[in-house]
Amino acid sequence: MSDHIVIPDEIRSVYPYTPDGRVPEWNDWNEQLTTLTFLAGKTTSIRLISSVMVLPYRNPLLAAKMLSTLDLLSEGRVIAGVGAGWMREEFEALGTPPYDERGSVTEEYIKFFKSVWTEEPASFRGKYFRLDSGVKFLPKPIQKPHPPIWVGGESPPAMRRAVSVGDAWFPIGSNPRYPLRTLDQLTEATLRLHRYATEVGRKKEDISLSFVAPFKEQKGREIGPSELFVGGARKMVSDVMACENLGFSYIKFDLMGATLGDTLQNMSTFSEDVLQHFGKD
Repeated sequence: MSDHIVIPDEIRSVYPYTPDGRVPEWNDWNEQLTTLTFLAGKTTSIRLISSVMVLPYRNPLLAAKMLSTLDLLSEGRVIAGVGAGWMREEFEALGTPPYDERGSVTEEYIKFFKSVWTEEPASFRGKYFRLDSGVKFLPKPIQKPHPPIWVGGESPPAMRRAVSVGDAWFPIGSNPRYPLRTLDQLTEATLRLHRYATEVGRKKEDISLSFVAPFKEQKGREIGPSELFVGGARKMVSDVMACENLGFSYIKFDLMGATLGDTLQNMSTFSEDVLQHFGKD
């Protein structure tokens, strides 16, 4: 579940995931954590991921409480996918901390989440948020020490954020400024991520790897260019295995279509042509 709270009438910000930077036609948008909580009550086993939660949009104490409650109610199925955001106009509408400092805000809020999820009583002193006196933050999340934190973004600052305060790197492959469309590009970025991890004293094994692949780009020739997940089922299966060999544990395919019918068809095609090659799990 991705994250917008309001959609401004006029958006001048550049959208990072289209070649021309144009924003898709968006109108209705359900609030992310409310929707995930509803889905937690409708499901029993699937993981629930905020993909991604724009951390500067919400008061961090309230957001930490909502995620903790969601983890409790779902019996430990939450993945906190987080990011710094990109739409200046939405930041301004919400009255957030300064847009140009969103990277620093995001990193501080991640540290704050960990603090209140693991300490009792909890206190915190940061540039953007402070708890000068201790507070009781109960119940804690079910997952220990806390729900996994996947840090989105493809830029060098986002990658450094992932290795410094995150549990996983969670990029999208379609960012034209920092493309991860081929296995060579993904390999090079992964090696760079490991170098960043070494610089901050973490082992590469400490950082899980995940990847977002848009399903719409998979409908092509069976044997085509080197671009990841372009081609038929055999090509997609081969690319999944190549990513696994590179160290990726998770791949999120975006099965959303223009209509409900398109989405259901994408789900059916993916299940029948791709998922069957990897067993029931």
